[in-house]
Amino acid sequence: MDDFTPQDAVSRFNQSFPKGVWLKQQRAHVFLQRLILGVILLLVAVIQGVLAWLVPDYPAWLLAVILVLLVVIFLAGIAYTGTAHRRYGFMLDDLALRIRKGVFWHTETAVPLNRVQHTDITQGPLQRRYDLARLVIHTAGTRHALVNLDGITTNQAHQLRQALSFDRDSGAV
Repeated sequence: MDDFTPQDAVSRFNQSFPKGVWLKQQRAHVFLQRLILGVILLLVAVIQGVLAWLVPDYPAWLLAVILVLLVVIFLAGIAYTGTAHRRYGFMLDDLALRIRKGVFWHTETAVPLNRVQHTDITQGPLQRRYDLARLVIHTAGTRHALVNLDGITTNQAHQLRQALSFDRDSGAV
């Protein structure tokens, strides 16, 4: 039986998860964001329609204005989620997990590998349906003590979790 070394774990991870390459969220994440926005706005439109039907003096112009506003909000939401998707990326290198994001204000967060305390993978029902996950990274310290990596595949989340939980000093996983 071969001896398992820490280098084996790192090299096994690097074969399936590239180091030093910026990776993106999955397109399904954008679809889910747009779907949820559309459902919420549709519910608001239905409520407005019911109000207009139930209230005898409900002004028709107000219903028209609200519906136009809902369409504008939906179109702006579609543009925003697309831009946010293009600007979101993450990369694992030898020292840190780097996450960059932002539509109006761009931020890049570096999570040093030696500061990671533990990780969680969360999935809602819609995320499970589209094989998406959120990796929650808990770090030592107060600033950015909780970092979320959204819209990645379940496989990526498990692979990244394995790489982040590997203790390079002691060789423990």
